[in-house]
Order: sequence, then structure tokens, then C-alpha cells
Amino acid sequence: MNFFETHYNGKILLVDAAGSASESMSLESSLVREYLGGAALNRALYDRFRDDDPIVFGTGPLTGGFAPAACLLVATFRSPLTGRITNVPLTLRTGPQVKYAGFDFIVLRKKSSDPKVIVAHNEAVTLSPGETYNGLQLTEMLEQARREFGRPESFVWPGAVTPSLASAATGRGGGFDRRGLAAALAEKNIKALFIYGNDGLPFGADDLVRSDRIIGDMKKNLTKKEVGFAGILDRIGEDQAARAVPRRKVRHMACARCPVPCMSHILVPKGLSGSEGTLLADHLGFAALAKHVGIGVYRLITACNEAGIDPIAVADWLAAGITQEEVLSFIANLVQGKEDNVPTGNRGGDFYGPLSEEDCDFFGGGLPPLYDTADEASIEAWKTRTARAMILGVCPILAARFPMLDAALPSFLADNTEQAKAMEQTLGSLAETVITGT
Repeated sequence: MNFFETHYNGKILLVDAAGSASESMSLESSLVREYLGGAALNRALYDRFRDDDPIVFGTGPLTGGFAPAACLLVATFRSPLTGRITNVPLTLRTGPQVKYAGFDFIVLRKKSSDPKVIVAHNEAVTLSPGETYNGLQLTEMLEQARREFGRPESFVWPGAVTPSLASAATGRGGGFDRRGLAAALAEKNIKALFIYGNDGLPFGADDLVRSDRIIGDMKKNLTKKEVGFAGILDRIGEDQAARAVPRRKVRHMACARCPVPCMSHILVPKGLSGSEGTLLADHLGFAALAKHVGIGVYRLITACNEAGIDPIAVADWLAAGITQEEVLSFIANLVQGKEDNVPTGNRGGDFYGPLSEEDCDFFGGGLPPLYDTADEASIEAWKTRTARAMILGVCPILAARFPMLDAALPSFLADNTEQAKAMEQTLGSLAETVITGT
């Protein structure tokens, strides 16, 4: 079995939102050889269908396989917030589920005249009426989907609030969208993308053994303090936010095939959260809120996740002197469509040190900055690792935390030293194009 057959289904799904129709086209092996996948191949497909202002959802060659944290789906689109082409990483199980549903890439084209939800399953896509999803918060949205289609294996949801404040979510803990994926979906009148994958993928004969060996090496010197949501806050220097996260009686959560969790599900004191527990997944959103409200962060982060609003936008309101109670009322009014005077804010730029807004476009502006903001070499290394991960289809957070993956991940795609050398050259070149947006 060759590289292309081992790592892809060989299918691109074209979804015409305006015509409520879809069709499948072949993923050319030449396209994979040139662009590998993920953010790089997404951009090639975006350029091919540029006249339709597409949103391209793409997997990488490692997505859904045995490589560590091979969970990634990448959305590439023109941001309505900036007008620039940007990428947003979508984690948890979204990438594998797309492949298990029989596709490798989904190209969403044009705009629907009325609200729609997209349901991907069994090598087909259905565009269903989405009026009943208007104004629904996250829990309500998932319950509606369960009644209509069955429990989604994965989803991409643009939120229930004004698109300029929304952050597209892939789970109950939010997501890493701060560059306008939610706004792009809202612009096309898409209320949600539901993915139901129940197939599998072929894999290389040595993939499982290779993966177990790599994971063992990664865990050798790992301490308990470095695992989970608070471990990432420690790494990026957000000490105040880290102190608000309990270190005991916490259930750490990970994306598909990830050996080092960066999320945590915690129980918080009664009255501080709107639910029995809170999934912490958005490191920057949590940190931004915690700076203003301390332990009160749980009440606000839960409200933000349920409404699909970017917590950093809420932190900007707090910085302007709006109280917690006023913020909660403001969010409720936004969900109900009763609030027109909407401030925006910088959506996380303060966390990234010297990186420009254009620099942030290539990774969605929501990932934790796992680098030394005063060290240019550290920043460049992080950008390169992030871009490579978003091409290969693995979690960029894990790739940034473990430099050993620089050499380990391409080994899943090469059968010999010569192929590995060629793969490394291709990855390096493609990473640069993803970072620069060319």
C-alpha cells in the first residue's frame, strides 16, 4: 500500500450551501504529493474554489491514525473579521471523525438563503433546515441535534451570539477560533456541522509499535504538574489563572490519541458554575477572565462556552468596568438577540508578544503561546512546529511541547531514509507557505 492509499480515503466533498446539494470528487494523489494535507492542501483547494468564497475543512495525512494526537481538522477561509485568509485548528475528535465518515476534505461553497445544518455521515452529506437552531445555546443545540439525527460524534458550532463576538466550538470547552470561523459560518447561514463517522482507516504495519515507542519516550520525564489544563497555564506564565485551577480530584481530558492531556474537567464549588462540572479547554480565554475575577472565572467561562462567545471579548468588557452580573446579563441578551451595542476588543493579541495580527492568522489566534516572547528563535521554532502540525493533522499544542516530534512524526510517512529526507524538505517548505499565507 502506498503513502496516498494508507493515509487518505481519496475523497473531497463539495457542499453547495446555496443549492443545498453536495457532490464527491476524487482527491488527486498528485495534490497530496505536492501539499501533503491539512492547512497546506486546504489553501490549494481554497484557491481552486476562490470564486465561491469557500470554507475548507481538511485533515492531514496522520489524522485518524496512530501518531500521537492525530486529532486535527483545519478550517481555512477568508475571515469576515479581517478580510485575510486564515486557518483555525479544530481538535478533540473532529479530524478523525471526518475521515471515519469517508472524506478527507469538505469544501463549503456559496451562501444559503435560509439557515442550514450540515450532517456528514457514511460518505454523504445532508443539508437540513436550521431554523430550529436559531438562538440555541450549546446544550440546547446538542439536544436538538440528538432528537433529529442522533448524538453527534463531533461537531463544529458557530455559537448563538453576534458573529463578531463568537468563537467556533468543537466541544463543551470552546475552541481555538479567534480569527472569524464562527463569523464565516454565520455569513453562509450555517448553524452547525455535525459529523457521524463509523468507519476506519488502513494504517502502516509498524504504526502502532512506532507510536507506543514515541509515547513512551515523551512520558519518561513528564511530571504530574505538567499534565492537564493547569500545566499549560504554567508553561505560558499565567500563574494567577493556574492558581484558580485545582490540582487534585481533577479528571484530565485529551483529544484523540493524545498521551499528554491539556484539558481538565473539574467540579467547582456550588454557585461558581452553571453546571455540575466545567470542561476547561480554552487556555487563553480562561486566563483572560481569571485576571479580572479570580475564582469567579468558572461562572463566566461556563456562560461563555454555553453561548459560544469568545471569553477574551468578555474579559475586555470586564477591563472596561462592566461587573460580572452585568456581563452575564449582557450575554443572555446577546443570545436572545436583544443587544445591539456590541464592543469587540482585540481577541487575544496581548498574549502573543511581538507576533503581528497577520502572524496570528495562520493558526487561528487561539493556541497557547508555548514560546519565550523575548526570544526570536523560540518564537520561530514554535511557528514552524505549529505549521507542521497543522499540515500533518496532529495537535499543534502537543507538537510545540515536545520537540522530539519534529523527527518522529514524519517517520509515519516514510519507508526509508531517502523518503524521510524528502519528506522533511517538503514539510519545511510547506510550513513556510502556511506561516506567510502565500
